[in-house]
Amino acid sequence: MAYCSHCGASVDGARFCSQCGEMVAGPGDPVGGLGWHASDVSGLTQSRLGAVAYLTPIPALAFLLFKPFNRSRFVRFHSYQCLFLTLVAILAAAFSGIISIFSFLEGLLSAAFQLVLVALWILAAYKAWRGVEYRLPIIGRIAAEQATREQ
Repeated sequence: MAYCSHCGASVDGARFCSQCGEMVAGPGDPVGGLGWHASDVSGLTQSRLGAVAYLTPIPALAFLLFKPFNRSRFVRFHSYQCLFLTLVAILAAAFSGIISIFSFLEGLLSAAFQLVLVALWILAAYKAWRGVEYRLPIIGRIAAEQATREQ
């Protein structure tokens, strides 16, 4: 499902958002109606920038701090979702370290949770690459709120 880069409303195939009236970017159009083209950023499209945000927290932070990246709601959403997923991974790693001291079985469960986090990371990056604003449970909603709030 495609979303408006300005307000986050569903736009499935429309040229203009039914909620805010923002022009929906198509191939060769300014990215997200922002006035800059994908070719202005070394050939990176808005969907690719969203996927790059998941590589590490560093590009996610950079996309939130620097223009023109921080003007795109799509890129902001995926940057926030990456940062929140990183926070969950850090907390899970700390928790798994504490639990593994007490029991081998609980340590295995923590390791399985870490693998689930990696799978979610890959899934979110793939969906962003495809141009989809895929919301992970709980943190996806929070990321969407943050991305919309900063306009």
